[in-house]
Amino acid sequence: MEAGVPLSALYSYELKNYAEDYKELAPECKWIHFHPTAFGFEDPIGISIGMEEEDLLYTCEDLGIVFRRGIHFKCRKIVRGRGEEKEGEEEIGAGLENTIRVLQNNPALTKNLIRKVMERLRKMSQKELMDYLNAHDLRFYHYDREEFSRGHSEKYKGVPSHWLPSYIVSDIKKERGIS
Repeated sequence: MEAGVPLSALYSYELKNYAEDYKELAPECKWIHFHPTAFGFEDPIGISIGMEEEDLLYTCEDLGIVFRRGIHFKCRKIVRGRGEEKEGEEEIGAGLENTIRVLQNNPALTKNLIRKVMERLRKMSQKELMDYLNAHDLRFYHYDREEFSRGHSEKYKGVPSHWLPSYIVSDIKKERGIS
């Protein structure tokens, strides 16, 4: 199964080079989604390798912070000019891999997206939040990949099924007193 693993733990498992490469690519990240297939193990249920940035991007898409136009990922922003404010859009990147690379190389943008996600999650009622957390937790669907995908796609059409970044889950659970 895929799990959120602190980069520091990779040193304990003789994966020092892997941790250092990832830290070089994304110095602000303290966690990585670790998946056995990345190291040659078989994946019994066919779930792909994911990274926190990809999950953050899809979470932003779920919540309407980021949207797609063709292959371009864009985010909404407020444009101020001559005493008026208009909602505009700003391109993050073209294509999934390039957009993930932009997030890895731009900590300010990543922190801004995380802040916006946390704001949206804070506005949810406890029931809405629990539904959202469960829609992104494979354990809720008893490790059934098809049920996980179906549970996500019913509510968040057009966005691939994904996990929530581990740091967002832990922060929002801590804030709401959820164990």
